[in-house]
Amino acid sequence: MKILHAAWRYDPRDIDQASGVDFQVYQILLKNGCDVKIIDPLFSAPFLLERAVRMALRVVKKKYIKYDWSLAWKASQKLNISAKVENADVVFTLFPPSLVFYSEKTPVVYGVDTTFRGRQKEIGDLDAWAFNISVIQERMSLKKCSRIITYSDWSKEDLVNFYGVPENKIDVIVMPSSLPDSVIPSHIDIKKEKKLVLPLRLLLVGRDFIGKGVGIAMETVALLNLYGIPAELVVCGTNGLPSPYTRFVGPYKKGDAKELVEYAAWYRWAHLLLHPSLFEGAGIVPSEAAAFGVPTITNAVSALPTTVKDGVSGIVLPKKSPAEAYFYAIKSLVENPERYYALCASSRKRYEQELNWDAAGQKFLDVFARAASQESVPTG
Repeated sequence: MKILHAAWRYDPRDIDQASGVDFQVYQILLKNGCDVKIIDPLFSAPFLLERAVRMALRVVKKKYIKYDWSLAWKASQKLNISAKVENADVVFTLFPPSLVFYSEKTPVVYGVDTTFRGRQKEIGDLDAWAFNISVIQERMSLKKCSRIITYSDWSKEDLVNFYGVPENKIDVIVMPSSLPDSVIPSHIDIKKEKKLVLPLRLLLVGRDFIGKGVGIAMETVALLNLYGIPAELVVCGTNGLPSPYTRFVGPYKKGDAKELVEYAAWYRWAHLLLHPSLFEGAGIVPSEAAAFGVPTITNAVSALPTTVKDGVSGIVLPKKSPAEAYFYAIKSLVENPERYYALCASSRKRYEQELNWDAAGQKFLDVFARAASQESVPTG
């Protein structure tokens, strides 16, 4: 199968660019013998008028649209030219700009974690004008798609109910771990490697201090110590002021062999992953944790109830739960070690069954095959 991979701004040959999903999809396609033609990332500047508007909005602390019209036009034309000459079976992209003005007949598979409407409902970081323009671009892109891959039931619901995408065009594939097999243990002796001894070892992985709920995690570890459960928290990926129970490390580059091993070592170290995120379009780190038999304690915001299966790969608390809720969830596991060990085992089992790229990759390939059987892009 020949696939055009429209990369937009990130190079899918580099695991450290963006979330790494581009890289993982590219690798799984190569592994399965696909002929992949990358449409190189677009680095040109937007028009002067768009740059001026963007700068003006910064002054009043409002966000401009994410994708400039001029760059969407350029990206779409690059894709149109490639689709015209390459005779590919499928176009694949994770970014809508290449599809806004797409006009060729090669079927399109589009991977999306969150729609603009979904993001706006959760965090509301666009003003009304920018949001409306973004939705117009998104609607234009979605009409060009033969198949849409998304990573959560939450996102699928939004695509169907707000954007009017037919449900039978959407495939939900849970976001797998982005770690290579080289750092993932082939077997885990749960009661030995995850022995529930104190101090309890808690891990949080994320680059956004506020968005990933670092403050909530720090409050949680403080409560545990206050009420007689010795615990320590390591925050990997962002900086902050250390406390008696919290230290900050990283970030680490997965493309660097030494740093990759150091990064994976934190999952080996941890008893639990704390993930009190305020918004999550997909959620990769809970799947990474599951690879090491580490359950995730999180909340039912956006994609997380799909990424973390409650009672299987972790505990999913009510949406935007406070630190006290995380404290009681952890306390219940400490007081019931057998429940904790069972959760560790089922987390690892879920990784082996669906939270790895071999399993997810086969689902991607099946979607590409179904898209390739269609003669042309929808225009409806």
